[in-house]
Amino acid sequence: TDIDVIDPATGASIPLVGDGVGAAGTFATVVPFGTWHVEVEPPLVAGLVAQRLLDRVVAGTLNLPVSLVAGRRVTGTVTSVLGTPVPGVNVDARRQFDLTEVFTPGDHTNLLGVYQMIVPSDTYRLVFKPDLPYAPGDSFVVDNQIVTTDRVINLALPGASAVDDALLP
Repeated sequence: TDIDVIDPATGASIPLVGDGVGAAGTFATVVPFGTWHVEVEPPLVAGLVAQRLLDRVVAGTLNLPVSLVAGRRVTGTVTSVLGTPVPGVNVDARRQFDLTEVFTPGDHTNLLGVYQMIVPSDTYRLVFKPDLPYAPGDSFVVDNQIVTTDRVINLALPGASAVDDALLP
């Protein structure tokens, strides 16, 4: 498990020493006094849901208990309508009930168009936000995805022929 500390004002991550969790499930590190967001990111193979703890005040020694829960793996491939993989797509999982976003680190598609994330069992709206050549703000929504077991959810992006055209010699 990796621990990251984020400055809420700038979004910058602070480099930490000793931020990995040991076999006993503990860690110790030094953080400057202030208010921080703390991100707890277990490895994907663990099948545990990551957590983002907002606005944690550090004014001295701080014991920060965290319990990670088992989740469900959601993975898939994002392609153009012609089947070309689309890298760099940010995939956000939002609870369908209230549209709150679940913290899913590393939820961008790789060079093969593959994404993967761990989420708690629930019903989700998946929001796919591609990079160029799409217009800024373009996103594609897949609603009512019930995740009670591991799921594969693939998407062929409408209008993604620009991705195919960019690959032509």
